[in-house]
Amino acid sequence: MILLLIVVTILHFAYRKRYQLEAKIWHWRHGYSTRVGNYGVPVPEHWLILIQNSTVFTLVNTNPTLPRRDGKFRTTALITLYPFRRGPVGASQMESGLVLQRRRLERAGVKAAAEKRLNFDDEAVVCIGGSELSAIMRHEKGFPDASSISLSCLSGRGLEILFVGEPSDLQPFYTFVSQIRRHG
Repeated sequence: MILLLIVVTILHFAYRKRYQLEAKIWHWRHGYSTRVGNYGVPVPEHWLILIQNSTVFTLVNTNPTLPRRDGKFRTTALITLYPFRRGPVGASQMESGLVLQRRRLERAGVKAAAEKRLNFDDEAVVCIGGSELSAIMRHEKGFPDASSISLSCLSGRGLEILFVGEPSDLQPFYTFVSQIRRHG
């Protein structure tokens, strides 16, 4: 009976921590980066690749540091890359896209839209977004306030990067983007 209890406890722990264990195994086998199209992409510790194929690459943080229970809807950080969705984008196209995104966010009622310009290698990246989930769900009764941020980023060579996470995840996300490397 004691042996059965020990086995059940171990299985319960393994099931609860399955994504963290899977991330550790992935890192043990592959290291801390992978190739996505023409890009070398970092895979930070505690992050797990959910989807990796020729058109999309998605990572999730398996060990988020979420604040204590405060009644808000919280999200675990998620990053998705689309390496082949678009071709190269000129500076004027990037600016036009930014203007369109600003208008879309305004129409959606997103307050405090975030904009950030980054670089990796010699490639410019523009990100824009905000608290879109809060804006979408603001009229839903019973839905808790959401603090999550979503960003849409576009590089000069057409790499699209989408991010969803907490405000505390933004700086690690910007570091992630700056560590992407172009190959070929």
